[in-house]
Amino acid sequence: MRILNPYINYGILFWGNSTYSEEIFKIQKKALRNLAGLKARETCRQKFSEIGIFTAANLYIYKCLLYMHENKSKYHTNTENDKQPHLLRHKNVRQLQCSNNTIYKSFVNTAIKLYNTLNNSLKTETNINRFKKIVKTHYLGNEYYNLGEYLEICGNQNIK
Repeated sequence: MRILNPYINYGILFWGNSTYSEEIFKIQKKALRNLAGLKARETCRQKFSEIGIFTAANLYIYKCLLYMHENKSKYHTNTENDKQPHLLRHKNVRQLQCSNNTIYKSFVNTAIKLYNTLNNSLKTETNINRFKKIVKTHYLGNEYYNLGEYLEICGNQNIK
C-alpha cells in the first residue's frame, strides 16, 4: 500500500475532483483488499484507518485544507469585503472565486468549500503542525469515499 500512495499523492490537488479519481480509488481499494486478505465484496472502510493510510478522497480533502490554511490570506472572507460595522454569523467564511464552470470546478473553489466546513478555532490556528495533526487525526478516523459523502456529513457540523 505504501508503494501506491506516492502515485496517488502526486498532483492530487489537480486531479482529485476529476472523474478519474473514482477509478484511482477503486484501484486503491483493490490493493488494500489484496493486502488485507479481504474478499471482493467485503468492506474495507475500517482497514484504511487500521493500516494508517488515507482513502484517495481523504487525501484530496486533506491536501485542499492544507493548501487553504497555508494560503488563506489570498482569499477574502465576508467581513473583508463588507462595510458593515457589526459582526455577522458567517464572517469567517471564505468567498468562492468565480461562478465560471471551469474555475468553479477547480481545486481552489473546492478547497474554499472544504475549508469553510472547519471550526473557526481551527481556521485561526497559527501553528501549521498542530493544524496538520488535528486534521490528520480526524481523517484517519473517518474514511470518506468521496467528496459528496464528506460534505454531507461535515457540511452541517464543523471539524473541531
